Amino acid sequence: MAPVEGGIFQADFTATATAPPPPTVRRVFAVVDSTGVVDQSRTYNSTGGPVTVTHTVPALYTVKLGGQAVSGTNAVTLQVSPYGTGAAYCVLGSWTNSGPDLDVQVRCFNPGPSEHESGFSLLMLDSGAMSGRFAFAYADRPTTSSYVPTNQFSSRQSITIGRPTLGQYVVDFRGSARGAGDTPEAVLLTSAAGTAGSLCSLDDRLVGSTVRVHCWARPDDDLTPHLDQLFAVALVERGPAGSRNATAWVQKSRFENTRTLPVDSAASTSGLPITVHRTAIEANTVLTFRGLGRTASTQRENVQIAGVEDEDASYCKILYWNTVPGAQSSDLEVGVQCYHEDADLDDLSFYIFVTGTSAGP
Repeated sequence: MAPVEGGIFQADFTATATAPPPPTVRRVFAVVDSTGVVDQSRTYNSTGGPVTVTHTVPALYTVKLGGQAVSGTNAVTLQVSPYGTGAAYCVLGSWTNSGPDLDVQVRCFNPGPSEHESGFSLLMLDSGAMSGRFAFAYADRPTTSSYVPTNQFSSRQSITIGRPTLGQYVVDFRGSARGAGDTPEAVLLTSAAGTAGSLCSLDDRLVGSTVRVHCWARPDDDLTPHLDQLFAVALVERGPAGSRNATAWVQKSRFENTRTLPVDSAASTSGLPITVHRTAIEANTVLTFRGLGRTASTQRENVQIAGVEDEDASYCKILYWNTVPGAQSSDLEVGVQCYHEDADLDDLSFYIFVTGTSAGP
């Protein structure tokens, strides 16, 4: 600092701009058993907050995601897959802020439908949670012929949803068709039926940037009619950098066999193949994600599944997943059972998605 004429001091300095911190990735997943107990070995919350469950009403579970309250500008997707043995399935009820936390209601049913206890796998993602092609929407205008959902996000272009006829929808993830250099995607779907027990299913795999959705009145013994319904849908390609992730499209098979999924249908951050064994049990499949198993006890992962059926309210359920020793690495083994709408076993095609931590919570 040097004096200048008039007794005024002149100061020379250099200002260094500090970049704002990167946006926080918000990701939560958990497995809850039929009694409402959270499996902490399969639970992760990016805020470090607890994940707890209130279960005082049969077949109704309120999952509190600690520190995950959402604002009006922060879109999120919630996905629910049934988990465990038995034919019961689960749907998304509602979600509301509770102070700094997010309360998510999940309801479970037997085909019929009648309320029934069941385990489930829950996943919450916000707009920063995944890399690559990533898009999601909450379809909350079930009778509107064409609209752009309010609660949506896309890494490419806005999502549109059309309704050509009762209970049938066309979701266009505009700009998200697979291009050169893209890896195979998975499409996730959850019915948001509330108390009704209605189900939605994918018509087929993604074609270009669009996927068709069927929503059904109820799973039962009769021919199920279509019904206008709320649902949550997502397209995922890659997970957060450095995390374990995999996507797979599994074509149904009605006979026992073992096959390796082609590279245009499946991808894993391990870089190793994904094998599928359709067992001797009808509609029962075991997937092995080579090299995707845990290498530390603190690691966590989540699995979501979306069944494909264009004729009735059939669905798929995750039976289990475990890390198993492989020939050269730890593998992740996932068991899947698919059901016809009358609770009989039924082979279906399905999408499956795995997302996990690398070094633990």
